[in-house]
Parts: sequence; structure tokens; C-alpha cells
Amino acid sequence: MAGMTSVVRLLERHKKELSETVSAKLLQNLESVGLLSAEDKRLLDETDSPAKCAEGLISIISRKGYPGFQELCLSLETICPHLLTKFALDIAGSAELDNGSTNNLKLGLQLALKERDSVLRENAAAVQQRESALRQYSEMKHERDRAIANLESLSPKLSRGVEHNHSTENGDTEVNHPPPSKWNEKSCFSEDLMDPIEETVSEMPSNVPPFDPGFFFFFFLNNS
Repeated sequence: MAGMTSVVRLLERHKKELSETVSAKLLQNLESVGLLSAEDKRLLDETDSPAKCAEGLISIISRKGYPGFQELCLSLETICPHLLTKFALDIAGSAELDNGSTNNLKLGLQLALKERDSVLRENAAAVQQRESALRQYSEMKHERDRAIANLESLSPKLSRGVEHNHSTENGDTEVNHPPPSKWNEKSCFSEDLMDPIEETVSEMPSNVPPFDPGFFFFFFLNNS
């Protein structure tokens, strides 16, 4: 237990800081990890002063050995990390501790720091997963809003199509009249009909002699 004597000395040197750190939250945490029993916690809660509470906690840790000291370091890392830093600096600069005790304390602090790093990595991974989920939710919401906007823009067209189909079923269709025929400048007949002059010529008998200009002038001179 010579090594634990070194741990107790370390805690005794920082008893003032420990008494300022001991709180209901720290004791509850130590109880949850099994360092304190329910009876131990009750006795510490009923102490008259923080100093006596710190003395009682040091006594319990001295009985638990290095595992108890490691649990204390892990709890301090969560609740009061600056005190854990003071422990590390004290161990590094202390000349009172033998090499074995120093190595044991360093091992305990290293385990506590590794646990802290593991928790930090887990928290970072959880934050990253949360941000990824938020991005996916934002993208899905954007797609949903765009789909709703497209449906709203199509709604009037669909309504007009339904009305058109309804009117067609009821016989309310418009009659498409052909465009009016163009009229010939020479007659009042439509171009769709045969020209009256051409029609007359076509109906003349085939034995009628053709028009003779010489006969026309001869007839005009004899009657003038």
C-alpha cells in the first residue's frame, strides 16, 4: 500500500481544492460508478463542512486503491477538469514520490485522459451524425416543397381539363365552320363555283363557227 500512500499524500496536498470541488453532483457520479455506496454517500452528505466531506472522500478512496483513484479522476474530468490538471502537474514535478508510485499515478491519469478522449470522439461522432441527419431532412423538405409547388401549378390546368371533358360529354362542343370562300372580282359568284362566262361557252354547240373579224368589218361598212 506504499503506492496508495503516495496517492493519499497527493489528495491531501489538494484537499482544499477537493473540498471546493466536492458537490452533490460529484458524489452522485461517484455513487453511480460504484466508488461510493449509498451509505457512504449519505454520510458524506451529512458532514458539517466541505473540508470534512473531502477528508471522508479521501479516506474512502484510500480503501478502494488505484481503481478508486482512477474513478475519481474520471469523474473530475467531467465535473472539474482543472483539478485533474493540477494532479498531473503535481505528479510531474513532485520529488517526494518514488518511481513506482509516480508511474502508478501517471498510469491512472493516462487512463482518465484516454477515457476523456474516447468520450470526446464519441461526442464528435454523434454531432456529425446529427448534422448529417439534419442535412438529409433539409434536402427531403426541399424536395417535398418543390413537389407541392409543382402540384399547385398543375392544379388549374387539371381543373380546365376536367371542365372541358365535362362539357364534351354534355354535347357543348363548338362547331368548326369552314372559312368563307373568297369572291371573284369579275362576278358575284364564288370561286368555288364555275365562272358564268366559261360555263356559257362550254354549253355552246360545237357546230358554231368561230368569230371572224373580217366579216365583222364588212357588215359594219355595208350598214353605215
